Amino acid sequence: MNERVRGARAVAVTIGLFGTIWALPALALPDKCQSELAKRSAMFHAKVANALQKCGDAIRREQAKNLVKAGSGFLVTAAHLCQKELNRIFDFPNVLGGKSERQKFFDAVDKAFTSGTTPKCSVSDLEWQGLMHSGTGGLGFAPPAGVNPWDFAKVWLAVMQVQRALDGQLAVQADFLSRLQEVIAAPPKSPGTSVSTAATNCTLPVSCDPRTTLGCRPDLCRFRPPCFRQGCALGGSSNAQFAQPGVSESYTAQGLLPLTVCSLAGWGYPFGGLGEGVLVGGSPSRTLVPVPIPNTSGLGIGGSTACIDVIRTMGYCACAPPFTGAATDFDVCRDHLEGSGVACSGSAVTGSSAADSAHSGTTNSATFVQPTGAGVSNDCVVWATLRLTVVASGNEGPDGAACTPDDFNPTTVMVATPLTTGAAGGSIQDAVVTPGTCSGSSTSCIEDANCPSGQTCTSPSPSFGTLSSGPLTGSPISGACANIVANQLSGISLVGVLPIVDLANTTASGVTDTIVGLTLTCP
Repeated sequence: MNERVRGARAVAVTIGLFGTIWALPALALPDKCQSELAKRSAMFHAKVANALQKCGDAIRREQAKNLVKAGSGFLVTAAHLCQKELNRIFDFPNVLGGKSERQKFFDAVDKAFTSGTTPKCSVSDLEWQGLMHSGTGGLGFAPPAGVNPWDFAKVWLAVMQVQRALDGQLAVQADFLSRLQEVIAAPPKSPGTSVSTAATNCTLPVSCDPRTTLGCRPDLCRFRPPCFRQGCALGGSSNAQFAQPGVSESYTAQGLLPLTVCSLAGWGYPFGGLGEGVLVGGSPSRTLVPVPIPNTSGLGIGGSTACIDVIRTMGYCACAPPFTGAATDFDVCRDHLEGSGVACSGSAVTGSSAADSAHSGTTNSATFVQPTGAGVSNDCVVWATLRLTVVASGNEGPDGAACTPDDFNPTTVMVATPLTTGAAGGSIQDAVVTPGTCSGSSTSCIEDANCPSGQTCTSPSPSFGTLSSGPLTGSPISGACANIVANQLSGISLVGVLPIVDLANTTASGVTDTIVGLTLTCP
């Protein structure tokens, strides 16, 4: 056995044992944590959805009365019911004394992290689920949120459930938000001298008591969609840079930059409620135009089409403290041979190491993220899960278009990485320049563990190097931070680096380590 491989295996065993012993106290049972957060999120969503449905039903009921007999329905009656339902969820004037459904959700999440000698959740569990939190290393580069490191994730979950419930209500009552404006503007029901018959007065302070003050309906007056899906046509320096051992090529990126921006200002959340920042969170979108890789390319995917889909995003844009000051520069690293002695700096995202897809017996390292720097107003950071799909020429399927459901044998990889208005760089340590071959057989290998028993990876031995990309430099939006809420994304440039181990070739058999650097710019 060659000395490099023997030493690598010994170090791998040592680090593996130490990592297992060290990780146990910090990590609860991630399945139990995920189940608990999913259950609590579903319960909160159900409460919000039920409140919106009851509000919508009340509006329709009063409208239906007028259809049967003009003047018999009163939208102000619906306004009163809508306020009661929304007050149970948000309770802006705090007349419920901390018993709103939102506060119950927050309390349940806090309890999951603090109750008992072995809580159901730990901060490490959030990383298993890909949830950003406040802290250092890994996904801990969210802004300081409240007093707990999980507060950022807690608020993000709550906002997403409110938006999800509203999306469901709009799906069955497309004019729901329009009708809310009508009930707010509705005249009183004579004589209008009770809280249920008086016209809504949105000029009253949010602290007014809706149980006793005529016209006081703060939850109704303040209700709005928390999130808006935004986008801009990519331009300027937008590109996708592909790097493989000995090859580096750049291609123009076209399409739309998808951002779902959620404003916290005025919502009464424990942080961000005064406009210190906004959340950025989205669901699957295909807005980037497929990138054709020409046959003349030196990459192992020449003649194919590459598609990059956004599967999920979670992040923020900073306006003022506490959102400003968090890390905005990131170095992303993977080691193709975990435990080889070549170390990636930073904190690994827990649980992300994986078996090598091409060489049985080899384990690739976790993705290491080293956050540095301090964001200023207008800076944005988004933890993005992206899907890279490569379709070889001739495999586009009957529709003739790549990256559609009828493609033949597409290569698909999922990568999670920070996209930032700061700086992004990345590397693959022990990137395979040329694989080796096992002694006594034709089996491709990168270490002895890939070979049949008794054989070594020495005929010839593999060669390795460091594959790097960046640093790429992003930029914040132009002008005031509030522009991003107003869908004025001009000037924003998000950059990120995707280290991909073992990307399947389309021009020949085998796989090639690849780094993709993304620059997505709104001109």
